[in-house]
Order: sequence, then C-alpha cells, then structure tokens
Amino acid sequence: MAIEIVFRGVAMFVCGRGNTTVTKVLFPNAEGKPDEGTKDTDGFKHADKTRATPHYAGLLIPRPDGDEYHKLLGVDVNFISTGDAIVDGTFIDSFPSLKKATNREGYELELLPLDKEEPSVDGRVATRIKPLGGRLTALEKIQAPFSIDGHHTKDDEDIPGRPYSPGAKWTPVGTLPSLDIVLTDRTAQHKPPKTITLGRDSKAFFYNFENGIPTQAQLEHVDHDPPCEGHLIDHDWKWLYGLMARKNTTDHPNWPEWLKSGRFHRRHEFPAPKARCEDMRLVSVSTCFQTVLGDE
Repeated sequence: MAIEIVFRGVAMFVCGRGNTTVTKVLFPNAEGKPDEGTKDTDGFKHADKTRATPHYAGLLIPRPDGDEYHKLLGVDVNFISTGDAIVDGTFIDSFPSLKKATNREGYELELLPLDKEEPSVDGRVATRIKPLGGRLTALEKIQAPFSIDGHHTKDDEDIPGRPYSPGAKWTPVGTLPSLDIVLTDRTAQHKPPKTITLGRDSKAFFYNFENGIPTQAQLEHVDHDPPCEGHLIDHDWKWLYGLMARKNTTDHPNWPEWLKSGRFHRRHEFPAPKARCEDMRLVSVSTCFQTVLGDE
C-alpha cells in the first residue's frame, strides 16, 4: 500500500488547460453565515433562501495512538512535491459541473479572484489545497442517476441524469517513502506554518463535512440514506457558488439580485444535483457532491 489521500465533502477540483491535471482543490468557507445569505428562526440560508447547513473543513490522519485532526478554515495546503496532479480522461466527467449549471441562461462563471476574497479572523472564502505531483482518481460512482437542476434539459425534455463520484483519491506516482504537507495560516492570526509528514503506507482524509470531526469510517464509506419525498436535492452543494463570480456581466451583479430577476429558468433557486426518490430507495449517497471546473 502506498501513500493515499482521500477528498470528501463540498469541494471544487480546478483542472488545468486540457483537463489533464488538477491545479488545486478548493473548500468553500461553509462555516457560519453564508455569503449574502440571511439567518432567521429556521437557521442559516443560502442566497436563494434554501437551507444552508454549516460545513467544517479539516484533515484527518489515522494514527496508531489516536486519530490526528487539523482544522483547515483559512489555511493554504501544499504538498511538497513537483508538478500538478495528473488525472485520467474520465475524471472531469465524474463530478457535476457548477460552471455549466447556469450556462443555459448565458451566464458564464469564473473562479473568484484571490483579491476578491476577504481575509478575516475566522477564515477566507476558500481553503486552497495544492495536491502537487501524484495522480488523482475519482472514487467509485454512486449508482443513483443525479441531474443538475436548471441545466440538464434540452427542447423542454429532461436529459437523463447520470451517476457521479462522491470524492477523489490522490496517490503518488512511483515509490514515495514519505510526503510532507505544509499548512499555512492565511487569516489575521498569522499562525506559523505547520509541516505534517505522511510516511509510507499512510492514509489521510481532507474533508468538508457537516460533522466537524468525522470518523475514518464515515469518510471511507458512503452509507447515508437520507429521508426523501419526491426528489433529493443536494442543497449543501450550493456553498460552491461562494467560490464563483459572474463573468462579463453588468446586469444583476450579485447572486441575490440575479435570483430575484427571475431570469434563471423562472425560478429563484440555485441549480443543484437532484435525484428521484424512487431511484434512491436502495442506494446510499454521500452527504454532498463535489464539483469540477475545467480549463483554469
């Protein structure tokens, strides 16, 4: 067994030109109040007023003497290796595309520039992870066909959903006796960098979960059967809109104004993965989907 790192939870894989590498993995800041959202007696809301459950970014390393956890809010993560992470030809098709979800309305999305992120004591818009070197492969896809609401239609007919992966796995190419991972604090606290060494045959988990301290079993197994009436919609996925900006547009410049305009499919909700309940009865699903952004 080689070094293995698993990515789970709300995340965006940013692919380089040609979609043959991943340059970074982004975790949205999903703690506390959502950007441009509201808080009422029903709890946190996304900008489209749908339920927003807080998520917590972290790193779990199973150790013989007890699991090791690191909180990642406001932290940059770098693998001390060389080159971008290689992916196979099917990687970009293994995750829903947030960028494509709104293009049916002609709104192109682009990654929020670094200078538009607002550092704070608590954290930033995203935890940025650079999985340098090695290879990223999608975990086995779930069996239920999911679609992206607002995108997967053509000529007023539904485009059939397809199964997506609940995460990805990074492994080194060739023999690697150890891997150093450096955590750099980017908040106003300016904590000194921390280096974590993974030895041969180590396993680690980067996650962005509702549970701030998930177990290894919860990160390794997709075993959650959520209650479902009509459709199952992954509202947690909507945290990812906090990583994106609308490109080359002056009308309705922010998300609430865009949603209120009603131009998006005559609705006022963000697109998100959904599946029919009848497809979910015998299928376990992850707590939330990841997404991929091609051609950085």
